Amino acid sequence: MREVTYRWYEHDSKDVETFDATLIEFVYNVVAITESGIVPPLSILNERFLSGGKCNPFGNVEWAPFEIGEDEYAQLIDVLEAQDAATVWSHKGINFVKLKRAEELDKFVDSLHWSKAVHKSYSDEYIAKLMELNSQKVDDFPSHDGHPTEVTQAEEGNEGPDLVQIRKVLFELCSAAVKRFADENQDKRFYAFGLDLNVTYGDVLLCANTELDYEETAARYVRDLGYTEDRLTDLKNNFGDWRYQGFNLDYEDWNTQWGPFRSAIDRYVHATDSEEEVSKFMDELIKVSSFVLLDLNEHGLLKLLNREPGFYIKCLDHDEDEDEAERRFDRYRREHASA
Repeated sequence: MREVTYRWYEHDSKDVETFDATLIEFVYNVVAITESGIVPPLSILNERFLSGGKCNPFGNVEWAPFEIGEDEYAQLIDVLEAQDAATVWSHKGINFVKLKRAEELDKFVDSLHWSKAVHKSYSDEYIAKLMELNSQKVDDFPSHDGHPTEVTQAEEGNEGPDLVQIRKVLFELCSAAVKRFADENQDKRFYAFGLDLNVTYGDVLLCANTELDYEETAARYVRDLGYTEDRLTDLKNNFGDWRYQGFNLDYEDWNTQWGPFRSAIDRYVHATDSEEEVSKFMDELIKVSSFVLLDLNEHGLLKLLNREPGFYIKCLDHDEDEDEAERRFDRYRREHASA
């Protein structure tokens, strides 16, 4: 079975860690862990492999796109069924749930509907098993006040987790993370700050970058990847190329306190059959996140950062068009100011 080389960028470091993994390790550590412990059918798994990392919501991971054939896929499934998950390397000490197939869901041939079906059928079971395997690491998800958090649903109808509650908690968690980050980086000057979202999974990444880090990244991309001037403009604004992408994930209190909300959002989005309801909820979640960013700015939290002239803020969802996101954020900025 083939080996796969992939690179992992830590959120708060310039260092790039390279792994040479067996296909089994790669599937456990990078791909199937995002799908409630279910291994996708061959066509959808190849879609993940061919993405080179763009579909992975966990961290900055990249690899050379590839795909496998039916024979190698059959071998992969045989080994997965025979192998104990405990023998596979665990990222940051998290014990894995044993992966399995769910052939009854193969009727969903496109990636989105397959993922939604998986999360609807297996998410609760997977999270419960994951918590059981790691009970000594995470006993409870405490809330922002140190007590167990109960994520409430909206009062009227099946509208998903309460967005009013999410805005309150998200503002408090972001405030704490910004204060800590500013204190740890008093010697840095930042040209931008933003929220990098993946609302499909409830991910919120706090991001910042410095001119020096941009210049170093640009020089490396020109040298190694042949970047031209027009691509460097995009590079400067791209969260994925910032040194401090997702710095909040390095704070344990963020991971434990946002965890219940992330799980509740994930379950709602992937378990709700109405695409109209889900789309409306995700739009509202982007709006709430944008308002949290504007709240941070209004309350002076971002002034704790040493800032360059022309410092700006922005809020984007995963892989969306930058211009559309900017127009939306400007609209929310005006609405926030008039509230």
